[in-house]
Amino acid sequence: MPNRLLILITALTLATLAGCAGPLPTVNPDMAWVEMRTVTGQLIMGDKLDGENTYDGRYFQVTPGQP
Repeated sequence: MPNRLLILITALTLATLAGCAGPLPTVNPDMAWVEMRTVTGQLIMGDKLDGENTYDGRYFQVTPGQP
């Protein structure tokens, strides 16, 4: 039983890491690109933009000039 649990935990960890390591989409030149990162290297992600859930919390694309 402990062996199955270890395999399950390992598989879930690898699946989670693979999702975060995916490439960023192509930049839309008509939109402003806002990346979420810190100087300390800590992970931060955005969950919502204007009340809408984000597809990928590593960045936002917004219309330029919006406050």
